[in-house]
Amino acid sequence: MARIVADYIETRDPVWESAWIAEVEGEPVGSVFCVRKSEEVAQFRLLLVDPSVRGMGIGGAWSGSVSASPRRRASVTIS
Repeated sequence: MARIVADYIETRDPVWESAWIAEVEGEPVGSVFCVRKSEEVAQFRLLLVDPSVRGMGIGGAWSGSVSASPRRRASVTIS
C-alpha cells in the first residue's frame, strides 16, 4: 500500500487522478484513489471503508462520483 500512495504522490496527474477521503461525523472512515492506468483506462486503488460504517452507501457513492470524474474529461473505462 505504501508504494501505491508514494507513486500517487510522486507522479499524480491532477487532470486525470484524484483521491477521496470519506468522513462520518468529522472522522475519516475510508479512502479511494482513482488513477490513470492508460490513455483509456482509469483504475480504483485502495478503496477502503471502515467495517463500522459498511452498509451506509459510501462505496456506492464513490463508484458513481469517482467513475464520473474522468468521464467528464474523456471517454474512459474504469477497471
